[in-house]
Amino acid sequence: MVIQLREYTETARVLSPYKDFKEEEQVIHYREHPLTGEFSILPESLTTKRDLLYRKPNEAFLDEMIEKTSHSCFFCSDNLESSASKFPNSIFPEGRMKKGKSVQFPNLFSFTCYSSVIVFDPGTHFTKIGEFTPELIADALLNGIDYIKIVKNIDNTVNHACIGVNYLGTAGSSIFHPHAQVILSTLSFPYLEIISSKSKEFYEKHELNFWDELIKLEAKSERYIEQQGSFHWMVPYAPRGNYEIQGICEKKNLDSLNENDITALASEIVKILKLYAKMKRNAFNFILFFGPLAENQKYFNINFSILTRPNYNPGPTVNDTWFLPKFCYSYLIFHDPEKFARKIKKVFGIK
Repeated sequence: MVIQLREYTETARVLSPYKDFKEEEQVIHYREHPLTGEFSILPESLTTKRDLLYRKPNEAFLDEMIEKTSHSCFFCSDNLESSASKFPNSIFPEGRMKKGKSVQFPNLFSFTCYSSVIVFDPGTHFTKIGEFTPELIADALLNGIDYIKIVKNIDNTVNHACIGVNYLGTAGSSIFHPHAQVILSTLSFPYLEIISSKSKEFYEKHELNFWDELIKLEAKSERYIEQQGSFHWMVPYAPRGNYEIQGICEKKNLDSLNENDITALASEIVKILKLYAKMKRNAFNFILFFGPLAENQKYFNINFSILTRPNYNPGPTVNDTWFLPKFCYSYLIFHDPEKFARKIKKVFGIK
């Protein structure tokens, strides 16, 4: 097989106060990302720290915050018309883009030349993690893709795009009302550039598409979950975050995506969110990203990733983004990917 899955182990020795200062051995597993070479670190000893980081969600606190933030929310129907920005006539003369319940408008504080916000449902201030519907997700994604296509057609210097979600403050959201963001730029963000360029290198060296080969490899592994439409779902061999689930699309280019692809993607996202709710996780990030928009390329597949973040709770929260992922591009993982995949398949009813 052209793709190699590499794992390394080390052993730490500790005189633990929890064991009367007797020496104990702790095994640490390092998994190397098969494309980028980044490390996922899976220490066997971190169950206690995982429980600290992922304290069970306090539903009463969440309900209190839903009520408290609902009175002056910019994204709620009563305020959106007067508070949300509008697209220039050159992009969308009607000002805001709508699909189903979703409403899209420019990010008021732009951080790329084209960036927008998609409110899933202005009529509902907050949708809990287990209560999203496929229609709600699909309409927002289709709305975002429409925007990307509009920009692509009017500005050929823009070559990079992604759609992402920060759900709750512990996942980086500054506004409580659930929403997605679309980012387009003439410049590729470094990580997306790394995986895109390495995919191209792999293609030129082996005359094979890395992602197609990864699908074939993972389809034979415990980590493979299922195929829905054009997306293949799996737990990554080397996750970049806790309880990450990845969807790799068979399609390579944005223009080849159709509504059926997005409908299938949205249905799987909802299943995953219900799984997270069952696991007592209430915060997440996801990203849908594409290869270079201007190229009819064959080396990079459309990708989707979703992962959990520390639960949104009262009191101090331990952040899971620290110097190791920030500066060293290595990720501390509290779950065993194979065990997690088995759990997913059990919950999804897959044998």
